[in-house]
Amino acid sequence: MSELSETSRDLLQEIAALQERIRELEQSAALRKREEDSLRFSLQQLRLLIDTAPDLFFLKDLQYRYLLVNTANARFFGRGEEEILGRTDFELMPGEAARACRESDQRAVRSRALVVNVEPVGERFYETHKFPLFVAGEVVGVAGIVRDTTDHKRTEEALQNSEELRNTILNNVGAYIFLKDRGSRYTYVNSMVGRLFGSSEQEIIGKDDTSFFSAASVEEIRRSDRRVIEHGETVTREEVDLASADQAPRTYWTVKIPLRDGSGSIYGLCGISTDITALKRADEAMKLNAERTEALLQLNSMTSASIHEITDFALEKAVELTRSTIGYLAFLNEDESILTMHSWSRSAMAQCATEQKPIHYPVIATGLWGEAVRQRKPIVTNDYASPNPWKKGCPAGHVEVIRHMNIPVFVESRIVLVAGVGNKRDDYHETDVQQLTLLMEGMWRLIERKKSEEALKSSESRLANIIEFLPDATFAIDLDGKVISWNRALEELTGFSAEEMVGRGNYEYAIPLYGERRPISIDLLLSWDDAIAGKYSFIKKDGDTVYVEAEMPFVRRPSRLMRGKASLLRNERGDVTGAIVSMRDITDKRRLESQLIQAQKMEAIGTLAGGVAHDFNNILMGIEGYVSLLLQEIDPHHPHHEYLKHIDEQVQSASGLTRQLLGFARGGRYEIQPVDINKLIKKSSSLFGRTRKELTITRKFDKNLWTVEVDRGQIEQALLNLYVNAWHAMPAGGQLLLETRNVTIGKDDMMPHAMPLGHYVMIRVADTGIGMDEETSKRIFDPFFTTKKMGRGSGLGLAMVYGIVKGHGGFIFVDSEPGRGAAFTLYLPASDKKVLEEKPPESHTLRGSEVVLLVDDEPTILAVSKAMLEFLGYTVHEATSGQEAIAFYRKKKNDIGLVILDMIMPELSGGETFDRIRELNPEAKVMLSSGYSLDGQAQSIMDRGCGGFIQKPFNIEGLSRKIREVLDAPCRSRVTDAAPAAPRDQEAQKAADGESENFPVEDIPPPRDRSQ
Repeated sequence: MSELSETSRDLLQEIAALQERIRELEQSAALRKREEDSLRFSLQQLRLLIDTAPDLFFLKDLQYRYLLVNTANARFFGRGEEEILGRTDFELMPGEAARACRESDQRAVRSRALVVNVEPVGERFYETHKFPLFVAGEVVGVAGIVRDTTDHKRTEEALQNSEELRNTILNNVGAYIFLKDRGSRYTYVNSMVGRLFGSSEQEIIGKDDTSFFSAASVEEIRRSDRRVIEHGETVTREEVDLASADQAPRTYWTVKIPLRDGSGSIYGLCGISTDITALKRADEAMKLNAERTEALLQLNSMTSASIHEITDFALEKAVELTRSTIGYLAFLNEDESILTMHSWSRSAMAQCATEQKPIHYPVIATGLWGEAVRQRKPIVTNDYASPNPWKKGCPAGHVEVIRHMNIPVFVESRIVLVAGVGNKRDDYHETDVQQLTLLMEGMWRLIERKKSEEALKSSESRLANIIEFLPDATFAIDLDGKVISWNRALEELTGFSAEEMVGRGNYEYAIPLYGERRPISIDLLLSWDDAIAGKYSFIKKDGDTVYVEAEMPFVRRPSRLMRGKASLLRNERGDVTGAIVSMRDITDKRRLESQLIQAQKMEAIGTLAGGVAHDFNNILMGIEGYVSLLLQEIDPHHPHHEYLKHIDEQVQSASGLTRQLLGFARGGRYEIQPVDINKLIKKSSSLFGRTRKELTITRKFDKNLWTVEVDRGQIEQALLNLYVNAWHAMPAGGQLLLETRNVTIGKDDMMPHAMPLGHYVMIRVADTGIGMDEETSKRIFDPFFTTKKMGRGSGLGLAMVYGIVKGHGGFIFVDSEPGRGAAFTLYLPASDKKVLEEKPPESHTLRGSEVVLLVDDEPTILAVSKAMLEFLGYTVHEATSGQEAIAFYRKKKNDIGLVILDMIMPELSGGETFDRIRELNPEAKVMLSSGYSLDGQAQSIMDRGCGGFIQKPFNIEGLSRKIREVLDAPCRSRVTDAAPAAPRDQEAQKAADGESENFPVEDIPPPRDRSQ
């Protein structure tokens, strides 16, 4: 601060001197104007320096009126500079602060030296450096520099208490906190660790875990430590069971992170452990209770099941609940003298090899398992092998018994059944006895059924439990209209707890849903009202049930579209006792249904468009072929030559239309190759911008953008359509913003439309145009939909973009609002393949002399293709079907150098024909020809080793090059593995650096969740 003060003081003094010099110059007409201008320029430069400083600068005269203030000082006073100059502090700030400023000003003038002071203004503190201003050796005023030091002062005060606060927090945080060096020796422990080890913190420092834990626990701890210290991992939420020498094992939840020095090297670790033993045991108990409750609920729902179905279910649940492997049930007769074996568990029956299986057993003759009746209490035997006077042995083939537990079930004072389980992995405890007893008693209640009063009571209890665990939001009311149940799902949905709602009446249950007290669907069951029914978007009454749909605004939650079902509650006599309603959130379901309908519509139109494009390409093929032949033979100066060129141009234009249709049909991928998107966007946008001077193009490219595998021509077409769409949206000019970025979608990322996890390259094309409303955004990708005037657009441009992106396995979203422009965001799957350099096509016709087998079911295509091939010097054989081609190839395979194969043929398709030819000759060279593009079936054939692909319509030059590419290339039987990604060339890197035209690159905000 002192250096800054000295520099600033020198600057201010120099300003004063310059001002004095200017006055002298103004009084002296003899000085040259050039010197005066130079001085003024210097003053402007110095003024610019102090105006850009964050500190407050000022000059005052000896009456302490402001002569100069910088921008920061003016901002501090909240006034313009002209409002401050000529005034004193008493006119600009509170009296106490003004007096403090005046006092320090006077001290600086009197002492003729620097005065440093801290002055409070309101609740903030300012450090001021004030010094006298000299002109010709005389004090003419005071200058000052002021800095806001409030935060610094508070930080200093906070730091004074930080060490004590840290120790207080670490020792009372409720967790075991420790630091270790690379040798796993403790370098710090909090007081909880000391209490755990029974030692002071000083006694623990320097020791390792061998002094405190068992050998097995030490190995477990060190394995975790090595992951952190040696590999730099962060161990989170690790659950370990540890035991010290004199304590039972306990469970700890531990987090460990590596500690790094300034160079990044790991010098130790920090660990935080929480003893979750009690929590884990409580959790296990809760799970056990939940399992039993679920089993009882399932039992209680089996009212129409047979006795055997009920007992078999209960027995299997008893085995699961007690963590046993075998179980049995036996009924006791009325005088408790005979036990009748009712059923064994499935696992016991699978293990049992006993041939004679009696059903009835006199209690007096039974062994250990009869003791539950004789002693009339549960019997637990955790060591079945040890001597026991009650045991009488087991027959040959009996399941081996290791542990055993059985319980009697009483009805009043009479035992009605005995249930037993066995072979739990650890000992049986009282908890197991309770769980089995409760489960079996519940089963028996269902079998015997209670009196009507007990049945009604059980029914109400069962209803409450079922409602509580239902996944749908549910509540019930009685005949008085008071809430008798409000389940957890409804609590989560509305934010209102059961405690708040149970017992409320007079339509108060509608408040959480609609924000007002009013009748709702559940009330229509008890009293129909057309006015209430009219408030639902859908309503249907079917007997005792009403089905509704409505948008619910909710009071404490966002609005959602809900589907509800309200039904009457009746007792066993059929009397109405109340009503119940359950609600399900269908917002996402409706959105997905809408998306599915849109996708199906686009798919249907795309299929039609693809078929039309294919047939049209075949028609164009004949025209293009004959025109290209005529152009080869006719003299360029012939009067018909120009007409033929025009026909050829029209064919190319028509071919462009089919490319658009195929692009929309998601079939526009002709030639897939690894591409640098940055370079492609740079090239396409530069060409576009040259003819659209009213647009300003800004690029923001990721320098290390991943490669994508795309059809370069199709992606260029898609980008051009987006550029043109943006240009149309900015009739008066504007900004076109282009951005690329690497994006990884993980399982925790929230993305629209459930994008598959993986790596993507994001392309964003945004404009500052007129934008569009939400309804237009929803239809923007529909084919033939356009907002332009008649004749200015076909409505296929964005539909084509949608088809191309989807055809490449990508996603496209649009975000727009009226008056705020539009942004199209594309996601294309990333690739690790090396970018291929684009080679210019050969400009001359290549000839050959090989034998070619031409296969096509269209006579016109055969005729024109044969003519072109023969013109190029090839010997041509024709086949009109796959069967004919195979038969001919079988005879002449040694003579045929190339097969040109149509992909779509009746009976035997191009793919099947290719496979059969390859069976005859694995080295056969085949080139596909199709009115469709390289996608789907065609790509599959290419992946199986096909040598090349040519898109109809083609001319003689293109055909000649493609044939030579296939014939001159080595035969391939499968697609080779991709090469690793290569470093970018200089041009690609230049494009990636994000060059901007006309104005600097600006950040582009991310899209909101409005997409197509």
